[in-house]
Amino acid sequence: MKLFKRFSGCCHRMQRYFYVKRATKKLGLNQEQKLALEHLIRQLYTSRSTLSANCSDSKNQLLDLLADNQLDRSKAEAMLQTHLAGLNSHCQTLIAGFADFFDNLADNQRQQLRDNMQSCNKHHCGRCY
Repeated sequence: MKLFKRFSGCCHRMQRYFYVKRATKKLGLNQEQKLALEHLIRQLYTSRSTLSANCSDSKNQLLDLLADNQLDRSKAEAMLQTHLAGLNSHCQTLIAGFADFFDNLADNQRQQLRDNMQSCNKHHCGRCY
């Protein structure tokens, strides 16, 4: 059973709808579980958008660091710490969102989710879409 597949070529709203609809069907989610999944997916896309927005700025900063003959280690370390802080700021929200979704699943639904993740890991070299 493939729970999530890449749904390319559409806007993020359509992707979110597709993921929720597919998971609802495959796992037999009730309305409360569906809302928790929608919330989690919204959080994932918000985090992704926020982190991606900083990507071009980070690339320019990295290119500036590499323009010199020697790498300024303190600037590189500061840049890394800034990125890690941004990433860490999203981690707690994402963990809480996934925990809310997972904790609301019935035992058989949790097992289906585990089986799907295990199957994806075997067939896609660790990439599950």
